[in-house]
Amino acid sequence: MSKWVVKINASIVVKFAPNINVKPLGAFSIGTCNYLFMSYIEGDSLASHWNHLSLSLKSSIQSQLEDILQCLRKLPLPSKYLGSGEPPLCKDLRRHTRTSKRSISNEQEFRDFIMSSQREQNPVYHDLLTSVLSTNHAIVMTYGDLRAENIIVSQAGSDAIEITGLVDWELSGAYPEYWEYVKALAGVTWSLSDWYSYLPVATIGKHDLAWVQECLIDRLVL
Repeated sequence: MSKWVVKINASIVVKFAPNINVKPLGAFSIGTCNYLFMSYIEGDSLASHWNHLSLSLKSSIQSQLEDILQCLRKLPLPSKYLGSGEPPLCKDLRRHTRTSKRSISNEQEFRDFIMSSQREQNPVYHDLLTSVLSTNHAIVMTYGDLRAENIIVSQAGSDAIEITGLVDWELSGAYPEYWEYVKALAGVTWSLSDWYSYLPVATIGKHDLAWVQECLIDRLVL
C-alpha cells in the first residue's frame, strides 16, 4: 500500500449521521492493486490546544461533544450483536487490543469476554469480581476511544473553537452504556490538566462505580 494520502476535494462530504463528522471509506481494486480513499479533516488535535484554552472554550468543547455523542447513541443498533464489523466482534483496549473470538449477543457474554485472560487467575478474586458486575445496562452505539488526541478541532482566534471530526473509530460499536465513560478514563494522565472534568457526562453518564470495577478488572486480566 502506498504511503501517500491525497486530498481530493474538501467539498466532498458524505453524512454518516447528523452532526457526526465521520465519512465512510471507499475502496476498489484494479488487478493486484487495492485503493483506499480516506477523508481529510481540517484542524489539529484537541490535545495540542487544551491546556491553553479558556474555561468558556473548554465548556464549548464539552457541549459539542454532548451533541455529537447524543446523535451517535440515538442511532439504531446495526445488529443483535455487540461490537462492530462483519461478523460483529467486540474489542477491549487495555495494554493491547483484545478481540472476542465470536459474536457476543448479550451483556453477560460481554462480561465474560472482558474478564477472560491468557494468564492464570485467582478463582476467588475472579468469582467475587464477576458477582458484582451488573449485566442489565442498555446497549448503545459507542465511540469507544474518547481522548483529546482523537478529537480534531479548528480554532478561530481566542473566542471560538469547533470540533471538525473524531478519528480512530476502530473501537466503536454497540456496547453497554457505561463503556464510553470508563474507556474515556482509561488513560488518565496529568498532561492534559482538567480534560477529564469536561467529559460529556450529561450524555454518556458518570459511571464511577463501573470505572472502579474496570480498574479491578485490569488487575485481574493484565
